[in-house]
Parts: sequence; structure tokens; C-alpha cells
Amino acid sequence: MRAGRLKTSAQLISASGTNHGRRMIGITEEASTSDWQPGLIQPQNIVVRARWSANIEPGGLFKTLDGRWLLIGPITDPTGKRQDLIISTQLLSGQRAVIDPDGAGASAGTEAHCAIIGYRAGTEGENNYLSDAPLRKQAEFCNAEYTPEVGTEFSVNNTRYRIDQIDSDQSTDIITRCWITTQQQD
Repeated sequence: MRAGRLKTSAQLISASGTNHGRRMIGITEEASTSDWQPGLIQPQNIVVRARWSANIEPGGLFKTLDGRWLLIGPITDPTGKRQDLIISTQLLSGQRAVIDPDGAGASAGTEAHCAIIGYRAGTEGENNYLSDAPLRKQAEFCNAEYTPEVGTEFSVNNTRYRIDQIDSDQSTDIITRCWITTQQQD
């Protein structure tokens, strides 16, 4: 791999949220934007090249200067010499959410990537039947940035939401999905 091909500066963030500084990466295959899905993680793969580093591991993130967040997936060391890596990544979509843990509406707070998912029915019982309860909204957060807690309020696009419940069935080590209610729209 020639150094000239690594021309995108990206911050490397581990799955636990530790910042490992900037790395130069090369994005060799862009994802198509035609098949966007609801939720934070998009299914299209983006191939990234980078110099070998022990800190680059699945579940981590690359945050580029142009605002893209790439979730690190399978990693290949093509020569086995710990020089270069070929990394399969997925784009995180969604908006920036401002977290207000106090619920006091403070303007300054933690920011995190968030995807608001449309109205969904909850499941109940051992057979996971759809409940007859009213449809509720869900949100997804990237755990490397923020781990949601019940009772926390956050704002996305001038709309304030409250986290009512963590959906442990739909959450993973990378993404936490929550049931939310709208508190206020501006």
C-alpha cells in the first residue's frame, strides 16, 4: 500500500469509547446511498485501508473530518506482516443528539449519534406476540459515544425526547435501542 492512498484523516475510537488519536485511512470503495435502512447502522460495506495498529479492532469507529462515522467490522492483514490492513466498515447514519441527563433542558451537554426509528409495536409474552399497546418510537445510540440510561432526556432537531425503557432484545454490544416518548417539539 502506498502512503499516498491514505489521504483521509480519521479519529480512531474503540468500542469502549477510548480515543486513540488520528490515523490516516484510505476509503477505497464508497457505499451506495440507494439502500438506506432505518436505524443507525447502514448495511452497505465501505472498504477502508489503514496501516496496521493493535488499536484497530471490530466494534470501534473511525470519525472522519467530513463528519462520517464508520463502524469497524472484519479486519484483514493481507500480508500477515502487520503492515497494512483492509477493513470492512459500515456507515452510521442518524443525527446528532444533545444529551441532558438532568432533564433540566441545559443547552450544553454530551453529543452522540442517534437514529430515531418510526413507531413500532412492542412484543410481550414468551412467544413475543405483538402487544395491543399503542405504537411507540424507538431511538438507537452508538455505545462508543454514549450508553443510554432510563429517564435521560435528549434533543434531536429541536424535538425533546425521554428514554422510557432499554430494548435489550434489539440492543447489541455496539448499539443500544431504547423506547422513547416525545416531551416537547419546538
